[in-house]
Amino acid sequence: MSASRVAGLLWAVCCGLWATSPTLSAQRVRPPAQSLQPTVYLVTIGQGEYVWEKFGHNALLFRDAATGVDIAYNWGVFDFAQPDFLKRFLTGDTRYWVEAYPGQALIDYYKRSNRTVTLQRLNLTPDQTRRAYQFSQWNAREANKYYRYDYFRDNCSTRLRDVIDLALG
Repeated sequence: MSASRVAGLLWAVCCGLWATSPTLSAQRVRPPAQSLQPTVYLVTIGQGEYVWEKFGHNALLFRDAATGVDIAYNWGVFDFAQPDFLKRFLTGDTRYWVEAYPGQALIDYYKRSNRTVTLQRLNLTPDQTRRAYQFSQWNAREANKYYRYDYFRDNCSTRLRDVIDLALG
């Protein structure tokens, strides 16, 4: 089997988003977590047309109309332009990270990409919401955001699950 075919097949098992999108830039302004009473949503994104989008995707969205917070945390960001990306991918050393985006912009991006977007409100207490939000903020810091992607044990879905587990205690 050729290397390009192996790479294509391996991409089919990836849970990715996009490397860098000019239509979706990270939002860095965040109010103090103690002042928030946001609603938390699990954002589920359907399959896309590219091979790395075939398994869909997800994110965690925090919205608070009173403070104007509308932040989505996406644990499936990668960059094709990383040095030696294909070699690193083929050897299981793919670097992924979490990034915070304006929530509505993230939703609109996927809809424009002809992908389904489903929001499921999570029934978290204010303390649980605060823990999830604070951890997401902490995890998105430059020093904490990167991780080595593992299809089964450490990926965009398991990272999101871990935030919810942390929030629930």
